[in-house]
Amino acid sequence: MSTKSSVFFLLLALVLCFTPAAASDEDRPQSLVVTNSASWVPYSFLDAEGNPKGLLIDVWRLFGEHNNVEVTFDLVDWKVSLDRVRSGAADVHGGLVDTKDRDGYLSFSQSIMRVRTLLYVAAHSDVSNLSEVGKIPVGVVESSFQQSFIQSYFPDTVLTSFPNSELMVEAAVNGEIEAFVTDFPTGQYHLIAMESLERFKADHVLFTENIRAAVNKSSEALLPFIDTGLMRISPYEMAEIRDRWFVPAEPIAKWIIAAVIVLAAILLVVAFAIHYISLRRAVRKKTEALRRSVGKLRAANTQLDRLARVDPLTGIANRHQFYQSAVIEVERAKRYGRPLSLTLFDLDHLKQVNDGYGHLAGDAILQRAAAVVGANLRENDIFARIGGDEFVAILPETKVQEAVRLAERILEIARERPFEFEGHEIELSFSAGVAEYNEANSIEQWICRADEELYHSKAEGRAQVSGGA
Repeated sequence: MSTKSSVFFLLLALVLCFTPAAASDEDRPQSLVVTNSASWVPYSFLDAEGNPKGLLIDVWRLFGEHNNVEVTFDLVDWKVSLDRVRSGAADVHGGLVDTKDRDGYLSFSQSIMRVRTLLYVAAHSDVSNLSEVGKIPVGVVESSFQQSFIQSYFPDTVLTSFPNSELMVEAAVNGEIEAFVTDFPTGQYHLIAMESLERFKADHVLFTENIRAAVNKSSEALLPFIDTGLMRISPYEMAEIRDRWFVPAEPIAKWIIAAVIVLAAILLVVAFAIHYISLRRAVRKKTEALRRSVGKLRAANTQLDRLARVDPLTGIANRHQFYQSAVIEVERAKRYGRPLSLTLFDLDHLKQVNDGYGHLAGDAILQRAAAVVGANLRENDIFARIGGDEFVAILPETKVQEAVRLAERILEIARERPFEFEGHEIELSFSAGVAEYNEANSIEQWICRADEELYHSKAEGRAQVSGGA
């Protein structure tokens, strides 16, 4: 590729990174009605007062602020939300998975985020994945992607459909079904609210998919405005929204502990009035019960806290943990005047793997990619997954030239070790972009510089490293 072409692509990357294209006044609507599920916690739901809440609700509110558009929400059961867009009663579906069936009447935007779907099974059951459920009824939300996925890939599964995820989890808690399929962390939120988290296990990931906005085919002209408007929401703002809804709150646990303490105090007074020996026996029993309750609550909070900081598919740090670590390392580098570099790794051709071998192969190659990169970093380096197929490494005490050499060595190791999945050999290939931190940049600008270098690597043919100070 010529020098002029390289400069063109770098300038294009800068424009895309900092100044998304604006829609013309003729294309800009004054208001949008956004529909979605009323019980898809924490993505979209109605609170006790009937107010729209959730991660996707916050995204669309921010969309409205950034694009000077009035956004109103119409949250209903899942099947009804699809009918709202099909009939034109709503302008936009706020977030769902693109499927062949939905392609018949919907047009989809760029990806807003990725979501994982898990199989939840009663804790006493020996079942660990869908191929083992046999004739056990499995709960799904009516007209959901999970329903069509299971019908396509596990056609012998007995499905019981529900209008929404809350009613489905409630049926499981009441013993009407022993297994159900829903997204993470939707299942955890409902189970915690119903005080039944320990009664179900969720060890099997069915798939990971992109969540996109959608409009009716007849309103396809609205899509450029939607895509441009979503680009105005920065990665940092998206990370803040995810952290707001994915980090578990603790007031429930404290309230339960306080209630148990009050009850124990009342029983203490009554027991003392009856007999001193009975008092000691009652206090001993209540203390032990309280200890067990506190232990279970601490274990549940520890598990949810880990899920909030660790990418569950690969086991490495997630975007939230990456930003926390980046702030610490930048402050250390500025204080002591030490070099600090950042490398973005992007897995090449993941979509082709998903299309050719299925999403389980895509998940497996992401796990292999994380293992290969992680094994070749140093102990004090910080490694995280910040997107669907994008990884980042923070390299303390490292200049950009050293970081480039390290990335090139990792890419060479990956090429020498093809990945095997169910008898198929799949090439493991990365593109990488490297940037050294300087005090004139914010963390977001530092990341954006590395992203420009990554774009340059892709523009030059992928499977290579580009870096600059």
